Amino acid sequence: MRDDAVEVGLVPADPTGWQLIGKTSENDDDATSYITAAAQQIALQRNAAEAGVSLDELGRGAAVNYELLEKGAVDPGLSKIVAFVFAFLFYLASVLFGMSIAQSVVEEKQNRIVEILASAMPLRQLLIGKVAGNTVLAFAQLALFVGAGLDGLAATGKGAQLGQIAGAAGWFIVFFLVGFLALASLWAVAGSPATRSEDLQSTATPLSMLIMIVLFACIFLDGTGRVIASYIPITSIVAMPSRLAEGTAAWWEPFLALALMAVATYGIVIVAEKIYRRSLMRTKAA
Repeated sequence: MRDDAVEVGLVPADPTGWQLIGKTSENDDDATSYITAAAQQIALQRNAAEAGVSLDELGRGAAVNYELLEKGAVDPGLSKIVAFVFAFLFYLASVLFGMSIAQSVVEEKQNRIVEILASAMPLRQLLIGKVAGNTVLAFAQLALFVGAGLDGLAATGKGAQLGQIAGAAGWFIVFFLVGFLALASLWAVAGSPATRSEDLQSTATPLSMLIMIVLFACIFLDGTGRVIASYIPITSIVAMPSRLAEGTAAWWEPFLALALMAVATYGIVIVAEKIYRRSLMRTKAA
């Protein structure tokens, strides 16, 4: 050891067992752990042979098995990952398809196409077409991502927890479908006052801030805060499915939260449609 040929040395120390020797370091944790375990195993085998019993007989009654009362429950680490994925998908779909709605409104207004469209159909139908079309696209993309995620979860050996997470993912898609109708209407309203593409950033800022608040709230809220958020429209899109993935929500809670979301969405769409119709045709002053 003094010549640095070996890092540690092991010598007999009868009757206490063995002596582990180091050169300069006070304690080598790796060497201590592995060599101590090996020495204990050798000692057990030797003592068992002297007593005339096998090592299995000597260790009889020492086995400890771990049993879960709820075998299908999702572990806390995985539930946090699922909540983050829900929040990220919500943000991605809301901004991607919502901004598409707002930009289309601005382009139609800037190019005076909206005046032609308004003469051919009611503005209410134009708004419904934009909201419905982008909602279908957002729903299809979200379902594709969720399906791929569930397949990946099954492939990683999490099949026992797949049922609960799949149920939460299904509720997430339903909540998003209802909530995005309100968000899409608000995105259309955000684009209606703008007369140029450059104006869209300022008119869409409040809605972008709202989506960011929902994103961070659903990621960082916990306990009572998450329970409250799961009943607030828009934030419940992520908060309630996250609670379902954790197993902390009763069976009736998502139905109540979805009903509140539907009522809020209806009110938002009605108000947004009126603001949209009034703001859309104001192009001559630009």
